[in-house]
Amino acid sequence: MPQTASGAGVSVFRTLAVFLFCVASAWAQTTTGSLSGTVTDPAGALVPGAKVEVINQATGVVTPLVTNPAGVYRAPFLVPGNYTVRVSAPGFANFEAKDIQVQTAQEPVVNATLQVGQVGQTVQVEGTAPVLNTENAQLSLNVQPDTVLSMPSIQGNIDKMAFTSPGVTIGIGNVNSTGEILSANGQRGRANNFLLDGQDNNDPTLEGPGYLFADLDAIGEYEVITNQYSAEFGRDAGAMVNIRVRSGTNTYHGIGSYFRRDDSNWTALDNLQSADGLTKPPAYKDSILAGQFEGPIIKNKLFFNLWLQREWIRQAATLLGTPSSETPTPAGLTELSSYFPNSIPLQNYIKYGPWSESIGNPTIVASEQTTETLTTPGGQSISVPFAPIERTIAEPQ
Repeated sequence: MPQTASGAGVSVFRTLAVFLFCVASAWAQTTTGSLSGTVTDPAGALVPGAKVEVINQATGVVTPLVTNPAGVYRAPFLVPGNYTVRVSAPGFANFEAKDIQVQTAQEPVVNATLQVGQVGQTVQVEGTAPVLNTENAQLSLNVQPDTVLSMPSIQGNIDKMAFTSPGVTIGIGNVNSTGEILSANGQRGRANNFLLDGQDNNDPTLEGPGYLFADLDAIGEYEVITNQYSAEFGRDAGAMVNIRVRSGTNTYHGIGSYFRRDDSNWTALDNLQSADGLTKPPAYKDSILAGQFEGPIIKNKLFFNLWLQREWIRQAATLLGTPSSETPTPAGLTELSSYFPNSIPLQNYIKYGPWSESIGNPTIVASEQTTETLTTPGGQSISVPFAPIERTIAEPQ
């Protein structure tokens, strides 16, 4: 009996482990691409057993393959980037196609027609047109790093790029402070799915990403899928927005950028400011300093990628803090303390409450002050003044 119980326990443990592994695997979405094709001879006959090498041109990583009896090869889980495909078979000249672009969740097809030739002879295919994706019908926008960095208007919010995708317009609704209101194919703004390297990045309360990835130098690919995406993305009926972070490469490479916005010197007056009689916009200065550096740790095997961003915002404006809900005024707290000198909650409120912070010179909103009548344990009625608190904070210019 003990052996049976132990065996059952091991079986349950294995089942649970497999279940948890499957759940963990299903949690992440696709952050890689694939590449496939068919190998034939000059007469169109299939060539089984041909050796295929799919080489990442940036990292040198080689994916070795062999065509199946139908002459087909497929390389899954490729890091997005440019690839070279090499095919060889006995009695045929080698085939080589360069600069094949693999994008996230895409599978370009590279068919190879081998020519009769001597061993060591290579037929190179260069300068080909973009490879058509015939493996799925999804409609998507894939933006590469060079394009991201060449569009300063998206500085600070990469999701503005989504508006260049067909079917995506400005939506209606509430959005958090880190995103744009996107409406894909007429869907609600909350019907979008935001991913960061394939992981869930959705705000649990409002629409938009939970974390704004604002460092454009570190973005390896920005993808928006608006229709016909596979079940792995799921969750919502709107757009699937995925940001893939850069990977390291075989060469040391860095990028530095500086973004500067200066409204008072470089921006024209808008209609409302002109109507108010202003001669130039109020001072608003936004500076973003960013950088990215990548390279090999072990060539062709292990790489690193580092990035950093710092933003400074200065504006010549006096901000009035949003008034709080009503709270006892200092006079009211003094009144309460005289009747409840041993109250621990009251002492903690005085010590840690809104009046304990002196920043912004907290003052009562006199126009909204009210008086509450309270009854003491002894049956005596007392009047305690309540009012919202307001703080005035001048930001540096």
